[in-house]
Amino acid sequence: MGCDGTMQDRVGAGIERLEERFGSFPVNQTTLTVPEPDYETARERADAGAIDVYVRVYDDEGDALHLGDDRDCPVPRCVAGPDEPLAIAVARAVRRESGVEVSLDEVTRVTIAGVNNEADSDAPTVYRLIALLDATYVRGSVENAAWAPETPAVPEYV
Repeated sequence: MGCDGTMQDRVGAGIERLEERFGSFPVNQTTLTVPEPDYETARERADAGAIDVYVRVYDDEGDALHLGDDRDCPVPRCVAGPDEPLAIAVARAVRRESGVEVSLDEVTRVTIAGVNNEADSDAPTVYRLIALLDATYVRGSVENAAWAPETPAVPEYV
């Protein structure tokens, strides 16, 4: 199913929000089919105009922050709603997940994800924005994370 006008407007507004803060960046598209509970979460977030944000953090030596092995994703992430400045939502998530404070540098890429319901092929496709940001370590003691020379992997749909 196609993207309706309201959903197109929300996706466009999310991209504009990122461009206002960071300038231009590449935009990819992908399609995901997920279990119904994940589809409902995606629909709720899309309706709210939220952006899923993944953050790669680097220190002055170029090492990257890797979250603990008990996490399902090796980088800090958050869901940034439209009513809160993105930098504040991201800074809070990075501090909560790793103990460090960061300065946001750039949007590496944005993915428009068409999310389909695995349990109901007739359910409309929901369109979500997923952003990958790079940030620089400012201060703080690393908790539940470690610095490593290799860049952490992010989910392939990011």
